This record gives sequence, C-alpha cells and structure tokens, in this order.
Amino acid sequence: VVQKYCYGLRLPILNTQLFPTGLPRRGDVVAFRKPGDEAQHYVKRVIGLPGDRLFYRNKVLRINGELVDLEYGQTWVDGAGRSQLEAVEQIGDTYHRVIHQQTTPNENGEFEKTIPEAHYFVMGDNRDNSQDSRDPEVGLVPYENLVGKASRVWMNWHEFSRAGTKIQ
Repeated sequence: VVQKYCYGLRLPILNTQLFPTGLPRRGDVVAFRKPGDEAQHYVKRVIGLPGDRLFYRNKVLRINGELVDLEYGQTWVDGAGRSQLEAVEQIGDTYHRVIHQQTTPNENGEFEKTIPEAHYFVMGDNRDNSQDSRDPEVGLVPYENLVGKASRVWMNWHEFSRAGTKIQ
C-alpha cells in the first residue's frame, strides 16, 4: 500500500507535479518507477539523500563518513541452503531489519558515490539479494520517478503472514 501524495500531488498519466507536499527522508521505504523502464515499479528503502556521500564495501555502509550501526541477531538457513544473518540497522532515528547472506560474497560490489541534486540512493533490506541503486540497471532514482511512501504490505507470496503488516 503506497501513500501517493507524500512527495507531491501529480497529474495522473502525465506525472506532472501540481505542487510539492514533502521530500523523502533517509529511512523511508518508497515505491518508484525504475529509471529507464518506468513500467516496472520497485519498493526500496531510501539510504542516500541529495548531497550525501555514500560508501559501501564488504557489507559495511557509511553515510557522510559515519558508520551505519548494525546490531546483529539471529542466523538461519534459507530454503536454498544459504546462511542468513539478521541485523537491526539504524539510519537516523529509523530502526529496521536487514538481512545479509553469510555464505555469499558481496555480489553487489562496492561503491563510493555522492548523490546529485534531486536523486535518491535506495537499497533493499535483503542486502545481498536486491536489485537497487548499487545495480547499474537501476542506479540512482530521480525525484520525478517517486510514486510515494510505502506504508503496508499488500501481499507477500513467500510469507503470507506479512500481508497487511505495517512497513517499518
């Protein structure tokens, strides 16, 4: 479920903004149209804001030189036999759950990037299995591609119990 008017009131189809209503904050979960293929919609967490300097290597994230806090929790093995490690990540005043695959090398590589004006850097919470701003096919998300702020899970085919839950 997406709150479509959080980041501006837009004309349908034309996507022309009539007036702004706010900007994404670091930690927001947003729905957006994939740059270059706007028929595809993605839902990811905003990590980098315009002007931020981001650094990611060996599953360690730094924003403007500050290490993003992770508090590691339980480990389990998924259906494909991969060891998963759950952590709680703090970005600003937002706490959320992320997952790292312990047995998988950092497939999304490393990066160091300054986010340009009117663009956002997004990452999935399943960090080693997410097509997000680290992937050149997605890249940085322009403001005009934002659809809105995701607020609830509509359907999750892998975990039916998540249907209707609030996104944090």
